[in-house]
Amino acid sequence: MTSFGDLTKAMKHYVQIFTLFFLQAIKVELAYRMQVFQRFFGIAVSMSATTFFWFAVSKVSPFGGYSTAMMLCYFVVVSLQDFVFISGDEFSKKLGEKIRLGKLSAALVQPFPYLLNVFGAGLGGFAMRICIVIPLAVFAKLTFLKEFHFQDPYFQIGMYGLAFILAIAISLVSLIMTGLLAFDMTQVWAPWILFVASYLLLSGIFYPADQAGATMQAIMAWTPFYYIQGFPTLILIGRLNAPQILSGFLKGTLVLGYLILLLTLMWRRGVKKFEAVGI
Repeated sequence: MTSFGDLTKAMKHYVQIFTLFFLQAIKVELAYRMQVFQRFFGIAVSMSATTFFWFAVSKVSPFGGYSTAMMLCYFVVVSLQDFVFISGDEFSKKLGEKIRLGKLSAALVQPFPYLLNVFGAGLGGFAMRICIVIPLAVFAKLTFLKEFHFQDPYFQIGMYGLAFILAIAISLVSLIMTGLLAFDMTQVWAPWILFVASYLLLSGIFYPADQAGATMQAIMAWTPFYYIQGFPTLILIGRLNAPQILSGFLKGTLVLGYLILLLTLMWRRGVKKFEAVGI
């Protein structure tokens, strides 16, 4: 029978593994300084263009109770979040490449440490993108969003923080799932295009999520894409009340649950195929 001391020792070992791959991912990101600068410059240009476009739109035809400041805040935030979450497609590609090259021996012998490697590397990449986004968010607040003020800053920012964590979890699981498609496909670009198209349609990145029709909002509420973009952003700008936020967290947690279930099934099926015939 396993003792408490053995469990503690095992947990420390797994934490060390996770930390190692988390820090390694950050070092890899920092190793290419020019690439980091290009990402910073690219998202700054994209954010500025989005800001000026929606500033013009809100001045000409305000809609749905959005003030100019609220409209700008919404699209600045989704621009920054888009860089954090969906720019992790290279992480998904690397996972798919490992599967296609048959580099799964360690995963079959020790599946849990291997998954810690995957999650650690993914979160390390997210951490670097967050570090790039933070100064841009501060800059946006001081320049573009001076007129935007939080109605209840502690509540809005606190709930946004929780929604942001939920968004990271959903995004990471979704990216791992796209990588696992390599068990069945030599090229996964077509499913990736479908994933991105669904994200653009259902996340609220191109339009305020609460301005979609009632039927569309009901559909969005049961997809992962809404919780990556629309839900946290609507919380931050004060467009959701407490019952709506609670309902959103409940549905978002259920969405994360069914994604993890699908991920588990995909992993088990893929490993069985690998063990039987190879990739």
